Amino acid sequence: MYGFSDSDISRSLAQMTRWAIDTARFNQAAAQDHLEGAISRDARFSDYDAKALAQHALKCRAHGAHLDLSLPELKGQEPRPHWGGHYPGAV
Repeated sequence: MYGFSDSDISRSLAQMTRWAIDTARFNQAAAQDHLEGAISRDARFSDYDAKALAQHALKCRAHGAHLDLSLPELKGQEPRPHWGGHYPGAV
């Protein structure tokens, strides 16, 4: 759980998110501040932008979504281009 693999980091981030929400007594703004501080103090998350990762983790938890740590915007890079939703050559 305290390793550097994606599954270990995801589990640790989920645990930190639960801690932040409980500590903030379900106040989302305060939970984000607590989570940003915890992320910035943990060396495993040094490649990530603390604010973006905290927002993404809380959003995924609130909506039941999968936490994708490979998103470039979590590391302070440009986001991936969005796919247009149509097949080239389709009528």
